Amino acid sequence: MPGHFGYDVRMTTFPERLTELRRLKQIRDTSQTIADEAKEFHAQYQSDLMFDMREAGVRSLKTDDAQFVARSTIYGSVQDQDAFLEWCKEHHVTDDYFTDKPSMRRINELVRDRIDANEPPPPGIGFYPREFISITENQ
Repeated sequence: MPGHFGYDVRMTTFPERLTELRRLKQIRDTSQTIADEAKEFHAQYQSDLMFDMREAGVRSLKTDDAQFVARSTIYGSVQDQDAFLEWCKEHHVTDDYFTDKPSMRRINELVRDRIDANEPPPPGIGFYPREFISITENQ
């Protein structure tokens, strides 16, 4: 009885099963290499396309298959944890920004709120935009 990758789940000998394990590892490694290369190519292609769209003044486009929207999201980065902790204390910010390490979800929210209010991020916190093209498939 073949499984997901075509192996026979009824294999019973260790040599058969170990050979199958080796084959699956090769598939995994090859697939990971392909995925890594595709991710890198996608990021560069998207970056080039974002640049061209910005230059042309295009923010969104709808095709027969999907809707494409150029977006930018701001992310925070902890550059000086001690300075940020001091700021948190001074501003009576609760410790839900930290457990064992900074909560990037909470820090991203804080940075976005401050940038939206035309305020700088707190001390010790930097930020960077991530530009991307969202794709919504047409139903």
